[in-house]
Amino acid sequence: MSLEATERVRRVAVEDFGGVGIDETVRRLPDEHWQLKAVAAMDRFRTQDSEGWAEYVAEEEWSAVAEIAHTLATRHSRWPRRVCRWVTLPRTSSP
Repeated sequence: MSLEATERVRRVAVEDFGGVGIDETVRRLPDEHWQLKAVAAMDRFRTQDSEGWAEYVAEEEWSAVAEIAHTLATRHSRWPRRVCRWVTLPRTSSP
């Protein structure tokens, strides 16, 4: 690695990763890269397919409701179990 590249990685290590070593910084950078790509892809999805995005958000909201209901049903009193009987995830069609 060139001296310039080493110094850039060292600066990232100090500024963004709390001063970890260069090796650890190099290990973390690909993860950050893929996270940024995922965020960009979701942003494109949101802006280019508003109907698909609305369906995705609705599914995520139902997933969260179902997860909460399941947690309540498995960890708490009888009342949440009765409530959970009617909480189901929406059906989705395969692409």
